Amino acid sequence: MKLLIQCVLLLGMCAGTMFAQEEAKAEKPYSFSSGLDFVSSYNWRGQDLGKSPAIQPYAAVSAYGFEFGTWGSYAFNSEALNDAGVKVPFTEIDLNLKYKLTTHSGTFAIEAVDFFYPYMGKPYSHYNLNEDPAHMVNVALHYTGKECCPVSLLVDYSAINDPDKSIYIEAAYPVKFGETEVGLVCGVAKGKDKSVLYDVDGSKLAFVNTGFTVTKNITFSKEFSMPIATSFIFNPYRSAAFLVVKASL
Repeated sequence: MKLLIQCVLLLGMCAGTMFAQEEAKAEKPYSFSSGLDFVSSYNWRGQDLGKSPAIQPYAAVSAYGFEFGTWGSYAFNSEALNDAGVKVPFTEIDLNLKYKLTTHSGTFAIEAVDFFYPYMGKPYSHYNLNEDPAHMVNVALHYTGKECCPVSLLVDYSAINDPDKSIYIEAAYPVKFGETEVGLVCGVAKGKDKSVLYDVDGSKLAFVNTGFTVTKNITFSKEFSMPIATSFIFNPYRSAAFLVVKASL
């Protein structure tokens, strides 16, 4: 945890230095974003978390290739078990720090994500692995191809508070049909012995997340439209299928 904090502070210092050096060169060297998604269920990499509709707010600030953001999910129904064995709504709050580098070959990024689960009933400062922590920290590498070949690749490693040290690898490819986009995805996961995170037994790679997403802007009026995404998700390892709808504001 100390190493992670040191890395975050170092990245923050680098970003601050770059901001100070470039501030005179650009009127707005940074940008802010925020929004809110409504989902029929929170499906994460082929798993239904919370078994309930949920709202998912997010916000981020970006500058000079760096992005710092937060994202959350709040279920409507009480379907998750807390540490006391009581059913409560599934809740999650994430913090992420990402650095992107755009090249002639595509965009590369490195990202650290801190997953926190308030529904477990533990304080935010509870990181100790030996005491059933409420946090998990993942480190990921991303690649997105240029417009001529917009394939995206992800390699995600559960670095802190996952005893299985799980690995998730995903490839995705978008196809456009007019104003409609169809995104294809295929993801595999593994752990040392049994990955509780991805519900995979054994240490071999297993297909856990395959399917497609159809996204289209729905126009309600001249002033208001909303992107609607419908996803069919199939987990071959567990032979489980899901249909998820997401509306974004």
